Amino acid sequence: MERVLASRQNRLTESQIQQIIDDDEDIDECSEVGDEDYIVEEFEFDVSSDEYIESGDEESIVPVVENESSIPVYYSKDRDIEWSTEPVGHNSARTRVENITHGRQGVTAYAVHRISNIKESFDLCFTAQMKRMVIQFTNIEGNKKIGERYNQIDEIELDAFLGILILAGVYRSHGESIRSLWDKVHGRPIFRATMPLGRFLEINRVLRFDNRDNSRAQRLNDKLAPIRDFYEKWVANLPLLYSPYENITVDERLIPFRGRCPFLVYMPSKPSKYGMKAWVAADMRTKYCLNFQIYLGKESASKPRPTSCIGSS
Repeated sequence: MERVLASRQNRLTESQIQQIIDDDEDIDECSEVGDEDYIVEEFEFDVSSDEYIESGDEESIVPVVENESSIPVYYSKDRDIEWSTEPVGHNSARTRVENITHGRQGVTAYAVHRISNIKESFDLCFTAQMKRMVIQFTNIEGNKKIGERYNQIDEIELDAFLGILILAGVYRSHGESIRSLWDKVHGRPIFRATMPLGRFLEINRVLRFDNRDNSRAQRLNDKLAPIRDFYEKWVANLPLLYSPYENITVDERLIPFRGRCPFLVYMPSKPSKYGMKAWVAADMRTKYCLNFQIYLGKESASKPRPTSCIGSS
């Protein structure tokens, strides 16, 4: 009974229907006025279908059309901005030859055949030749500064020294006093078990990557002379261990440092502000460093620019 009464109440009488028709005719007569403000662009879209998007204004409708490739395209309210559900330039055509990566991606076969544990992985990055170079020049510097009391450093002790530096980073000891790391109460036992504090400070004092006497003349033309040979060997070794995937990023970074350095820079936009500026080429998927170049400042026209490792591999 309630449904029958409701349906009767919703029915329109003949007089009400005629009134609606008359109102529509009045609206059509008003639309013939030559006022350009009332001109509305017409689109052939079926508003009753689902192929439209309502914007923030309830009276505006942003249509969705399909281009020749049947990919939906979305327009802004003023139709000045166009969106697509597919990436720009994406199509079903074959990939261009220059964009196809060949060969093994990731860890190279050269590295796979030489790595069976973590120590061997580190030795591929810090090669035996590089270690011999550091040991040789460090012992020369130690004999000059300390004399007969100096104990020659060997490869085992150099590995222990490098391990302490890495472990200090793992423990996030930046800004912490070195002596506190060896403290019996507040320190960490692994530091005391690896090397005495006095020996660590002694090696840190005389650590060298070149012969100081030979590098003095080279510093006039090359600010990176104290570590140039070691640096180039390290950079040249990077692509031997890893083959990048299809996406590589090249960007600058600031290595925080406030000590004495002839190419120290100030970058107010960086969190650390002071440090050494470098350009790094890295694989986007794994963040592996493929190439590395340190910014040495503006080169003078009278000074020859040192050979760069970027692009040499």
